[in-house]
Amino acid sequence: MATRDENADADPLGPVFVSAVPPPVPPPVPPPVPAPVSRGRISPPARPPWWRRVAFALVLLLLVGSIPALAVFGSQLIADSQDGSFAGRQLLPSDPGFEAQVEPTSTAVAIHFDGDNLPTAVTFLALSGADGGGSVIFVPLDSEVSEPVYGIGDLRTAYQTVAGDPELAKERLASQVSRLLNVGIDEIIELSNPGWEQLVAPVVPLRIDNPDAMDIGYGITFPSGPIEIPADLVGAYLSTTLPNESDLNRLNRHAVVWEAWLEQVAASGRDDAVPGETTAGIGRFARALSAGPVLYETLPVNDFDPVARVWDVDVPGVNRLVTEAVASPTAAVPGSRFTVRLLNGVSADAVPGEIVRQVVGRGGAVTILGNGPEFGTDETTIVYANPKQADVAKLLATSLGATGKVRLDREAPDTVDLTIVLGRDVLGSSSGGGTPGATTPDPPEGN
Repeated sequence: MATRDENADADPLGPVFVSAVPPPVPPPVPPPVPAPVSRGRISPPARPPWWRRVAFALVLLLLVGSIPALAVFGSQLIADSQDGSFAGRQLLPSDPGFEAQVEPTSTAVAIHFDGDNLPTAVTFLALSGADGGGSVIFVPLDSEVSEPVYGIGDLRTAYQTVAGDPELAKERLASQVSRLLNVGIDEIIELSNPGWEQLVAPVVPLRIDNPDAMDIGYGITFPSGPIEIPADLVGAYLSTTLPNESDLNRLNRHAVVWEAWLEQVAASGRDDAVPGETTAGIGRFARALSAGPVLYETLPVNDFDPVARVWDVDVPGVNRLVTEAVASPTAAVPGSRFTVRLLNGVSADAVPGEIVRQVVGRGGAVTILGNGPEFGTDETTIVYANPKQADVAKLLATSLGATGKVRLDREAPDTVDLTIVLGRDVLGSSSGGGTPGATTPDPPEGN
């Protein structure tokens, strides 16, 4: 079929018809055929000359033989390096830059359960160190917790709310005591009436000056004044509460028993004066406490709230007591205490215990003690890597009487919150003696 061109009338030669069929497409041109490839045998590459093979073997032998020498050289290079944690030699306590980890104070919470298997007393224990002694703090069960929540306002309730799970209840109670003191707890010790009988049996009868005349039940009474308590009645004596008696008054009798017991353990001179393990539990703590001076105190509290039936805790008083009783505390929960590297920049003498206590009293924990990078420093410097520690660093500088710089250094080691290099502005012209490089703060004074 053909169509008529629309411009045909204008063309003088007449109409022109345009075919609707496209013109034929020329056939494709085939690709060129490659020339045939020879299928003959490929010749192997030429073999290198003999001298090149011998030279390669000699070089290989030299490289293998140099490995031990390179190892020795590399080890020596690392040993001689002064960067990072490497040193050319082992630093001595008298050298600048010497540092040592501080051993945290060992702590425990002893929970005394009465005949009905209910907690009747909580006692916090802290050891002084290798020489023995430590602190015994009696905590009223009706003390207000550090962060009251709905339904849990005191230590006793913290236990009772989960009493159906005794293990969890003990952990909750110990955790609340830890938060109240802002001190980490290493162990939880359970003391029942039969347990007390076994504990004191090697040194009974307990000879005490009984502060209160009392009836402990079973038709047994104790007058006030000097008395002797047999082993099987010690637990009942400690569990007894007099009518309308303040818990502080009852804990006074606990202090009398603990002091008498530990003194009689020390006086006995017997290796078996305390039954149980020597490396853990009440066996370890009682032996260590009896070997030195002990501080006996009751948790500082203010007034008793008769409506809420809780003791209002004297927080500043608790902080002062803990500072005296626990030489090297750890945090009750992560972040509850800032950590400090405390270095003597004046001499190799030990950092005075009073300086350590000032840090602890401000809510810190000294984890490293040692010497500054050099001696003869005039001004104390305090360095922190986290800007959130700025206020703490400034407060501590004021508390110590430091006149040097308090500065942010984001490249400072993040193993501690603050690094303090003490100068003469805090320590004076000398550090006042002491064992060089000492790493344990002064223990608390006991009775």
